[in-house]
Amino acid sequence: MQKVCLNSKNIESGDIFLALDCNYIDDALKKGASAIIIPGNINLKENVKLAASKIAAFFYKEAPENCVAVTGTNGKSSVIHFLSEIWRHTGLFSANLGTNGLFVNGEKRTDIHVQPLTTPDCVNLHQILCFLKSTNVTHFAFEASSHALDQKRLHSVKLKVIGFTNLATDHLDYHKTKDLYFESKKKLFTEIEAGKAVFSKDDEYVYKSLAQLHNDVITFGFNNNNDIYAYNINEFLNKVVFDLSCYGKKIPNIQVNVFGEFQIANLLCSIAMAIASGLKIEDIIDILQKLSGIEGRMEHICVHNGGNVYVDYAHTAEGFENALRTFKRLCKGKLITVFGCGGDRDKSKRALMGNSAFRISDINIITDDNPRTEDPSQITNEIVTYCKNGIVINSRKEAIKHGLFLLSPGDFMVVIGKGHEDLQVYKDRTIHHNDKECILDSLKSN
Repeated sequence: MQKVCLNSKNIESGDIFLALDCNYIDDALKKGASAIIIPGNINLKENVKLAASKIAAFFYKEAPENCVAVTGTNGKSSVIHFLSEIWRHTGLFSANLGTNGLFVNGEKRTDIHVQPLTTPDCVNLHQILCFLKSTNVTHFAFEASSHALDQKRLHSVKLKVIGFTNLATDHLDYHKTKDLYFESKKKLFTEIEAGKAVFSKDDEYVYKSLAQLHNDVITFGFNNNNDIYAYNINEFLNKVVFDLSCYGKKIPNIQVNVFGEFQIANLLCSIAMAIASGLKIEDIIDILQKLSGIEGRMEHICVHNGGNVYVDYAHTAEGFENALRTFKRLCKGKLITVFGCGGDRDKSKRALMGNSAFRISDINIITDDNPRTEDPSQITNEIVTYCKNGIVINSRKEAIKHGLFLLSPGDFMVVIGKGHEDLQVYKDRTIHHNDKECILDSLKSN
């Protein structure tokens, strides 16, 4: 079946090659491309990216009627998961796409190619939209990464609702400064037409910036000047209980089966986006107790020697500290943290995360986390400079085993940074590694 390709390596005989520059046209022709599309003025990169998005939408026209996108630094995966579940439990045929993959009505789908990116390129994204429409999906939520917005991957998707979770520091290896990073995030509000917008008043800087860009807004958060806010929040090991205010309507004693107060912010964002998509708060309230957390996010794996073991995906400095503070609040014993920092990425995280771990965790085991082309020992040595109580064990598998060995009754152990991921990337090889699998396999072998 003829398809459109952005990458000449994926060309099969009869396919159409969408060339973002001229370097790969010969390769595409050799592989049997039936046509080459070159967007006008290929020397203007921004025009080319936008043209590519429009061409992808032309070839793959179909899409669910209700598409929504959420951006922000932390929480995007949880927001689209909660939102899709809210839709599903109200009887709507829903799907969500992001870091964890593509899910249709709660089930992961592998019968269509999905690039291993937070937001796929424009061609793959429109292929997925077309696929979802063919399976009768009506409501679709997806993550909009700063890279995708900067590269105009989603600029031809018709969006009913757009959302913003929060602003922290990430991807400075790509964006260079936090201001430029935020400017890329804001493109969801400045360059793409949408019906309603959802963001929080809790961060005054973000609110003032976004409020200038959109008139039809629903706000959420913990401050009582938001349209939707949570208060009287009580955290427990396997749930959070809180009161909710929605446009002045007070709803007490809501229980959700998630771990950590910060997940309530993600839940509030999803509630606001659900209301923006057409639901009423009365449709949503009874559903909230049916929701569960997402794989690899504050995920409880097992109990070992009377201690609780968790896996979490937090990999930004702010997300990392928030996660550790949550675990420390609920932990009755020692907090044992297994973590590292990625290679070829923002090196400032190493000092920030090392310092957070030193201040918050009782025991820190510093290990590899996708060193990529860098020397793994160099990365861990940089981290331990700022984490004086750190133990360096570069093998992530052995680091996890050591953490399990140290567990005692009442302790928490959190393996943090990779979450659901199942690869470990080195300069000369990529190996299978999944933190959850490693924990359970280590316990079986003892």
